[in-house]
Amino acid sequence: MKVLVLQSELGVLRGGGENFTRNLFTAFAARGHRVMAAFVADCRGKYRLPLPPSIEPIPLPGWWVRNLGQATLSSVSRYMPYTSQFRTQWNRLQEAIAWRTVAWYNRRFQRRVEGEFPAALLQQGENVKLHQPVGQSVRWRA
Repeated sequence: MKVLVLQSELGVLRGGGENFTRNLFTAFAARGHRVMAAFVADCRGKYRLPLPPSIEPIPLPGWWVRNLGQATLSSVSRYMPYTSQFRTQWNRLQEAIAWRTVAWYNRRFQRRVEGEFPAALLQQGENVKLHQPVGQSVRWRA
């Protein structure tokens, strides 16, 4: 069986979801399945964390930033009194911006995947594992 894994952070983060995906699909490959994984990479197609040799990487190059501007916003809040009303409102603003930035990032990854992997891929018997936030899915165009 051929398996295509779509997980945006697979080559750049080592969190619980990424480790689970690595371990799961390494086990799939050990059983003789062909496993390919698509994930984000820098503009040159480079990524920080190598995949296990049994998983064929498909890096998607581009300008991928999941936390755009968050460091700057956080540094501003350091100058505000911890218990002030303004800091509470500032933190709420930061969370709103962070949520929208992550949502934009996820939509962008979804559109990129839809463009790179057409519906014909599924018709050839490919199995797809998608790691996306709840409520989002990849829509395959014919």
